[in-house]
Amino acid sequence: MGTVVIVPMGDPSRYKPATYVVNLCGERLKVRTRTSLLALASAVPEVERLVAVVLDTLYPLYCREAPDSYEMLRDAVESHIREEIVKIVEESDPEPPRSLIDGLEVVVAPGHGRYGGMVFEGSFHDYYTYMYYELCRLVPPGAGELWLDLTHGLNYMPTLTYKAAVNLAETRMLRGSGLKLRIVNSEPYPPGFRGEPVLHMYSLMVDVEKPEGWRIVERLYSRGELKHSSLVRFKAQSPEDSRRTAMRLREGVDVQAYVRNLKTAAKTVKYALPLAFIEMVDGDALAQAGRVEEALHRVVVGLFKEYTEITRGDQVVVHRRMSLKPEAILHHQAAAYASRLYEIHRNLASGPTTLQKIIEFKNWLRAEAPETTTILIDREIREIMMVARRNAERLDEYRTMVELTGMKAGKPDKRTILAHAGLTYNHIEIKLRRMVGEPEPGDILVRYTSQALKEVEQATRR
Repeated sequence: MGTVVIVPMGDPSRYKPATYVVNLCGERLKVRTRTSLLALASAVPEVERLVAVVLDTLYPLYCREAPDSYEMLRDAVESHIREEIVKIVEESDPEPPRSLIDGLEVVVAPGHGRYGGMVFEGSFHDYYTYMYYELCRLVPPGAGELWLDLTHGLNYMPTLTYKAAVNLAETRMLRGSGLKLRIVNSEPYPPGFRGEPVLHMYSLMVDVEKPEGWRIVERLYSRGELKHSSLVRFKAQSPEDSRRTAMRLREGVDVQAYVRNLKTAAKTVKYALPLAFIEMVDGDALAQAGRVEEALHRVVVGLFKEYTEITRGDQVVVHRRMSLKPEAILHHQAAAYASRLYEIHRNLASGPTTLQKIIEFKNWLRAEAPETTTILIDREIREIMMVARRNAERLDEYRTMVELTGMKAGKPDKRTILAHAGLTYNHIEIKLRRMVGEPEPGDILVRYTSQALKEVEQATRR
């Protein structure tokens, strides 16, 4: 599992030489260079990708002519940054691996303010949301660590890139994988220093707490659906803008089915309802999560670039007709969570439901919810096991737990359903797969009665 190194930076042509001392991987290495980016490239083993992040506001520093388009502006900034880093590489000792420099990614992120006679519209929300989506693209699923070097970043860049990196680590956890996040910084370059200073680099592993996926889903979709208006805001929206953005979001995706089943799945996790998770959720709808992530990227990154224009008047203005909402990050995290729920559901919903599958759901849920939640499922599992073993000779066909125990049970209310993990006696039926020997969890088939699903679904409503 490789490492991705990401460095927000300003104008590298202004950086001065220094000797960076890197002792972060068990081996002390001195690198003479003008940027910590290349020091890390030389010192960190198994670097899979090297990324420099700069702002589009650098354009006036490199080009006197106004750009014809935003694409031209971005290309010019990327080209100049790449050329400058190659120059620094040639001055560095030792030189970093050439393959890393050849594969260097330069991200030109949206800035805002007045620079060199140009006006760049926007806000730091644009940078934050844009950087999150770019990190999702740049850090491959198999990467083990993300090293974020905050030595050179300007203004809001270090803080918001760090926040986006934490969000990415959270997303990977929601997806069921992991990503270690390490923050790196060097000692400050001493102003007015004669000669070349020696700058030590330090690092800190960040302990990222796993978010509860169901809370994200509940926050996003308790009162609404996945709409483009929850991702972006137009400064002057036309009907054509709305139609175009909606089409980008819904291309190849049944958004309503996806959201409806994600909400259902999240509720079954929230209330610890294993059988409801298996029987109430449409796995095919959750399987769209990957396409939802692609659609989100098309809107947040693709359309954001397309809706940024160059206007000329008294001043040259980088006019952003669209602004990005931080909620777009939560929608992406919800989609990552949906991918994980789909994997769990696919494994549990294949073939008839057994008590063993309910146990497997409980074991997975233990890492997702407080232990007191799974205790409810444990109790019901013991009850079903006991009833099945006492009545094994009668379980050649499905019978309700009420029939098998002889208990009188009225229609359960919401509190009762949730207190019994959705496995109340008059809601479930059990049967044995085989009638030989003492039943084991894999032998006991469990399903809801014909009326149970509706009552359990009603119990999960607010």
